[in-house]
Amino acid sequence: MKIYAIYYHISNDYSWKFYGAFASMELAKDLQEHLWRRISKPEREVVATKIIEFVEGDLIEEVAE
Repeated sequence: MKIYAIYYHISNDYSWKFYGAFASMELAKDLQEHLWRRISKPEREVVATKIIEFVEGDLIEEVAE
């Protein structure tokens, strides 16, 4: 089973934050777009997002950034 995890990075922090994990790439991409609008505020702007694919708990590859 494949899982797509979304991570984001905000301007006033140095680490990646976990946003969620989804079973389909389409849903992960839709929610990645939603993340830019939901998390970004004047005091903390989302500067990057990435989707990482996991299969049965093993990291396969970074799919999209």
